[in-house]
Amino acid sequence: NGYHTASTTAAASYAGGNKTLVIVLGSLRAGEKAWNSMFKHLLDINNADLALLIGKTHTNSTTIMHQRAKFIWEFHEYEDWADALDEAFSSSGNNN
Repeated sequence: NGYHTASTTAAASYAGGNKTLVIVLGSLRAGEKAWNSMFKHLLDINNADLALLIGKTHTNSTTIMHQRAKFIWEFHEYEDWADALDEAFSSSGNNN
């Protein structure tokens, strides 16, 4: 499962695809038991794609979260991850 790290590339690839996108924001800390539960009870039943908006220090692409993610946006670590969302939307041309 390939992934994109540039938000503009991901947005272009997403056009016309699945209409439901679940975004995990921040750090990947929960572990496989919690992630598998999220897959079963959120992603699978809603036929949703997964996107990760995570810190660059979490680049272990062997986790099941990375394998399942359709999109991965990596940023430096934030104290307030709302700033990451602002950065992602401003760099992709979405200012709303």
